[in-house]
Amino acid sequence: SNQVVYRPASGFVGADTFAFYVDDGAIPAGSGESNVALVRVMIRPPLTKKLSSSTCIKASEDDAYATRQNATNSYTQPTLLVGLNSAGMRFGGINIPQGSKILSARLTVHVSMWLPQGIAGVVQAEATGNAAGFSLNDRRVGELPLTDAFVDWIWSPGSYYGEWNSRGTVCVSPDLCDVVQEVVDRPDWAAGNAIALVLWSQNI
Repeated sequence: SNQVVYRPASGFVGADTFAFYVDDGAIPAGSGESNVALVRVMIRPPLTKKLSSSTCIKASEDDAYATRQNATNSYTQPTLLVGLNSAGMRFGGINIPQGSKILSARLTVHVSMWLPQGIAGVVQAEATGNAAGFSLNDRRVGELPLTDAFVDWIWSPGSYYGEWNSRGTVCVSPDLCDVVQEVVDRPDWAAGNAIALVLWSQNI
């Protein structure tokens, strides 16, 4: 068929070489075998589709705060208190497959009151592949196991304000890709699961 077909092993990625020659069946001294041809190839991973997923707090049990590290959660209030509290936020139905490369992840909040002091915030995620709601008695925000990855989120005093219980100033977190990556890489993570982010404050 006058073709040379190269088939790498399944899943192989990287550089490879192969050699071949042709033989017309004649005597080698006259015609016969050709010189050996050495071919170098680079096998690249297949192009993957970029996915995006966005979700929000959908139920009262999806967020909660605690005033002390071991305090019982408050999760029925219309607003989520942060700064002098540990605040947990659960986001369900995240359609990102296990092991995906996270390029960017950010948390957007609407601030509904003036900040009399700065907040030295830290964002981590609960160290689980599928976070449960905060209404359970054993789900205290201040006692959750957290990811090793974290991101500082510093809020200056008086920079963000709005009316109480209103959708005030929009605040967007720094990139949380390392935090989310640690969760998505877990063996118990699957597309459609929930992730819980915890914003705790060094002010506590």
